[in-house]
Amino acid sequence: TVWRAGVLGHMVNALAKLCEGNPKIPVCRPPNTPVKECLMPWEHREGTAGARYSEAHWSAVTFGHFGGERTCGLAAPSYAFMPNPTSIDVNYPNHFEDVLWLPSAHSDARLMLDRHTANPDNDADQCADGGDCDGLAQMFLVDVDGTLTDDPPAPGDPDYDENATRYTGAWPGATVVPAANPANAIAECVSRGGHFACDSLRLRTLRWEAPGMASAETGRFLGRFKARRASDGRSTWSRGAYDGNCLPSNPTQWRGWAVRPGSDYNLTMFTSPPKHHRFNFFDEDPDSSILIGLFLTQPFNLDVFVDGVRLGAEFDASDREHFSGVGAPRLPTRDDPHGTHAFDPHERRFYLTMRGGAGRTAGGGEVMLRLTMVV
Repeated sequence: TVWRAGVLGHMVNALAKLCEGNPKIPVCRPPNTPVKECLMPWEHREGTAGARYSEAHWSAVTFGHFGGERTCGLAAPSYAFMPNPTSIDVNYPNHFEDVLWLPSAHSDARLMLDRHTANPDNDADQCADGGDCDGLAQMFLVDVDGTLTDDPPAPGDPDYDENATRYTGAWPGATVVPAANPANAIAECVSRGGHFACDSLRLRTLRWEAPGMASAETGRFLGRFKARRASDGRSTWSRGAYDGNCLPSNPTQWRGWAVRPGSDYNLTMFTSPPKHHRFNFFDEDPDSSILIGLFLTQPFNLDVFVDGVRLGAEFDASDREHFSGVGAPRLPTRDDPHGTHAFDPHERRFYLTMRGGAGRTAGGGEVMLRLTMVV
């Protein structure tokens, strides 16, 4: 139980809480009436995840008077930032800059990104101890200028300037990773209360979908989807979204991971793959790239589309005659253009290069795979 949270991470729900937003209710007076009492309180999750991607930006924030332990006679600790405990499907990236930590914000009360029981009335408690949720496992915070993970210079420090209104922390561009999923951290990360602070780690979001497939409608559940980072062998998995709690809300079949640009990832699904696969790499940096190796249970013919346009053989690195790059036949690399691909029949893996670029966080650069059975 937490006594107080300064900032509660945002979430996007698939359903509206008020009757004016529910098309099944013909009469709605007054329009701000909750559809059901079980939808309350306002900050509680309702419906499954309602957006592929979102991000929050915080600037010029001052935190003070937070105590991680039970202080001042309070029945529970308080924290400056923590995710919504009912946000079990996905927690979108939060970017922080120009953060000022007052001395009253204790070091163990700043960022709470670990499992906790939350309120006993919470019926979306899959992020508590013993649970399994992407909302906590795949979340991360971005420290734009190093002020989120560092204290301001104090009088007597070499960098102290009594006239300064802003400062830059020791780790600009650092990433904060939940203590609940150390597999997304790296060896250089520093363990702190409830989280890992990672100076040289940059994470972005990779999302996979089976378009048009909802588990409750098809009766098919694809299970957990494993992602293995080749650089250090660390593995994590995504179990996807849960359905609605109080009102029916069928989740689409999607999985999401916090991935490190500049890395290769082997993705393994432990069931037969669906016919269609959609990938989004939410990164605006054109110099950023990842290489995906998608395991397929058997050989398939694959058609590859980027933003709805089918790619020709010039993007197939295994096509010696038509590939526009050099060295074919070969596997793609992270230096290849976005959408470069090849299928390795011996490993039964489909390799795909995905690059960042303008408009990626708005859904641009979407890659669709269409599988056709080989007989």
